[in-house]
Amino acid sequence: MAIPTLATIKSSNSEQMTKIYSFAPTVGAIAISLIVLIFVVWPKISQMFRIQADNRIQADKLVILDEKLRKLEVKSADIETMEANLAAADALIPSDKGVFTLIAQLEKAAAASGVLLNRVDIAPGPIEGDGLSTTTSSSAAVSQQPVVAAQSGTVDSFGLAPRVQVKLSLTSDYKSFLQFLNNSLAISRVVAIQDLSVASASESSSQVRAAMVVNAFWKPLPRELSSIETPIEELTGEESARLSQVSETGLSGVAPIGPVTLGRSDLFAPF
Repeated sequence: MAIPTLATIKSSNSEQMTKIYSFAPTVGAIAISLIVLIFVVWPKISQMFRIQADNRIQADKLVILDEKLRKLEVKSADIETMEANLAAADALIPSDKGVFTLIAQLEKAAAASGVLLNRVDIAPGPIEGDGLSTTTSSSAAVSQQPVVAAQSGTVDSFGLAPRVQVKLSLTSDYKSFLQFLNNSLAISRVVAIQDLSVASASESSSQVRAAMVVNAFWKPLPRELSSIETPIEELTGEESARLSQVSETGLSGVAPIGPVTLGRSDLFAPF
């Protein structure tokens, strides 16, 4: 068997190295291409995708703004209606507590119903609402009572808005009392009645004594404007009708009820 000489081995190694060196430029080119793809091309592609997504978002915002501009142009053509609706909305839910206006409305409802208000106590709530620093009290006709301080919660128990509480004590016949309830719920301001109690004034009288709490709601104006892309909410038919009714009649509820037909002349008289 022939034994390869040293020269033959060197020649073979030289040929293998030559083959390896011949692939070096190709391997280097591939490596450089991968580096360029990872660190240059791919970031640019990602940036392009982000720009396309941003463009779609901006296009959607442009559609919303165009629609909002169109609605504003339509609404600005009827400034008088907008001002009337704004005044009616402020009458329904004012931006401050409006304690004195509320008392005047309740006293007017009592006068129209023939009800005698014995006591009216106000719990206006925190001082920051409308500048009231003390609890206000208004008493009518028969008795002058001191002010009764009450809780000053910031949000009403109905979960709607901050409220002003008015505690009423009154005397009247039963029909006038029902009329007063109807008139109170029909005032322009949004109110709710709770803790209502009714009792006979005496065994021989048809008069009744009643006590109740009237919750009058209010909503402070927002201190920050919403986003410019926020769409304009259109009023429903019921909301438009309510605003028109307040603007025209000053009442938010139904017309006062007529005489109440009772099964007996005195509901609270003993049998």
